[in-house]
Amino acid sequence: MERVPSLSIAVTSKNLTVAAIARQLLAMKIGAFLVGVLKPDGKMINLHYTWADLYQAISWLRHENVKGAHIYIKPAGERHPLVLVDDIAHEAIGQMQQDGWEPCLVTETSPRNYQAWIHLGTPVAVAIRKAVARKLAATYHGDPNSADGDHYGRLAGFTNRKEKYRRPNGMYPFVKIVMMQEKSATQAETLIEALSSSNPNLPHKEANSENRHVETRMAHTGEAPKAIREYHRQAKVIKALYPNTDYSRLDWMIVTEMLEQGFSVAAVEVAMREASPLLEERKKGHIDDYITRTVTKAMHAIANGGSIDSDLPVKK
Repeated sequence: MERVPSLSIAVTSKNLTVAAIARQLLAMKIGAFLVGVLKPDGKMINLHYTWADLYQAISWLRHENVKGAHIYIKPAGERHPLVLVDDIAHEAIGQMQQDGWEPCLVTETSPRNYQAWIHLGTPVAVAIRKAVARKLAATYHGDPNSADGDHYGRLAGFTNRKEKYRRPNGMYPFVKIVMMQEKSATQAETLIEALSSSNPNLPHKEANSENRHVETRMAHTGEAPKAIREYHRQAKVIKALYPNTDYSRLDWMIVTEMLEQGFSVAAVEVAMREASPLLEERKKGHIDDYITRTVTKAMHAIANGGSIDSDLPVKK
C-alpha cells in the first residue's frame, strides 16, 4: 500500500483541487466518467466528462460547491471494473487489505467515514458489480443502499456540504484521499467466476474487450481519423530525431501534446490504439489498461504544469 505522493505545484486552492482530482482519476484508471452535481434543492445534474472537460469545469464546480452543492463521480459506460463500498470505518480498510479486497482508492468523505473503490481487474456488467458491491458492503459493514454497482462516490478536492459536518467556524470538511494504489483486488476474479457459475443469468466478463471501444469510435468518427493521422505524424518525427526512443516514452509525449492541442481523450485513446508502434507486441494482455493509464497520467502532468523534456531515454 502506498500513501498519496506529494506533488511539486504552486500551492493555491485551485491547484490543490486539481491535484486531488488527478490523483483520484489515476487511482481509478478512468478516462471518461460522470460527474454528479447535487444542488441544495435536491436537483442532480449529471455531466459526462473526459479529463479535459473536467479540468475546464473545475472553477465552476468549485463555485457550485461553495454554494452548497455536493460533487460526485463515477465511471461512465455500462461496463467498467470499479465497485464502490460506501460509509466504512477505518478498521475495515485494513481488513479489506488482508482479505484480498485491496482498494485502489480510499477517500475520507467526512471525519472517520470512508469510501473505498475496488478495481475488479476487468470490465464487467452492472449486475456483477452489484453482486460484488452487496457482498462487500455486508462483509465490511458498508452502506447497503449504495451497493448497487453504479453508485456515485464523492470527488476529492471538494467539501462535504452536509449540514451536520459544518464546523464551528462555518467551514465544511474536504473530501481527502487517504490511500491509493495501482492494484486490482486479489480476490476479484475468484468471486466473479463464482458468481457467474452459481447464477447463469448473470452476464460474464466480456469475451472481447475490443467491444468496449465501439461506442467511443462511433461517437468520435469525425475526430478520430484526424487524431490517428496526427499520432502517426508525431511518431514519425520523434523516431527520426531519436531513433532509439523508448516507445512508452514516445506514447506519453504524443498523448500529452495531443491533449494540449485540444484533442478529446476518446480520440486520443483511439489514435493510440491504432498508431502506437508495436502496441500489440509490447503491451499484449493489458492494452486497455496501458492506454487509460498513459492518457490519465498525461492529463495529470498537464494539470500540474508539467512539460516534456528533451532528454529521452533509449529503448531497452
